Amino acid sequence: MRGLVYLLLWLVPAAVFLSCGQEERSARNGAAEGAAPEEAFPAGEVPMKHDFSFTAGVRMKLPRGFPDDIASYPGAELRLSQKKSPVEFVVVLATVDDPSRVESWYRDRMREKGWQPTREADLDGRRYVRFEKEGRLVTVAIDPEEGETIFSLICTTGSGHL
Repeated sequence: MRGLVYLLLWLVPAAVFLSCGQEERSARNGAAEGAAPEEAFPAGEVPMKHDFSFTAGVRMKLPRGFPDDIASYPGAELRLSQKKSPVEFVVVLATVDDPSRVESWYRDRMREKGWQPTREADLDGRRYVRFEKEGRLVTVAIDPEEGETIFSLICTTGSGHL
């Protein structure tokens, strides 16, 4: 549940951040309405219409189709995994590492994989760094919490950028 709260707290500022300098695009809503009780989905996966998925809880994996050229922080705990559409992904992770270390690691690894940092911002205590590669976008949103760093990867990998 905590991961879902973080996701909701990050999506609004991240969507604003991602849309800066971009042409107007229609918003999408990947939320599941009328989802069955949690016990009906022991791994926390909630089936969605079309090609959407949402996973929280135990036995999580990155969403199906998550790009393999997006770096995965070593030792991070996956807290939430969502495929919003065939080209939109959100994952929320946690580590005990310092937020500046997470940012530095992503800057280095994403560059190694051909991504270029294009925007950065500090909003409401969170750090946002956006990377671009071949028309695709990834925003790393980093939020220092007591005793841990929560961070999300917000990815658009094709047409329909946020």
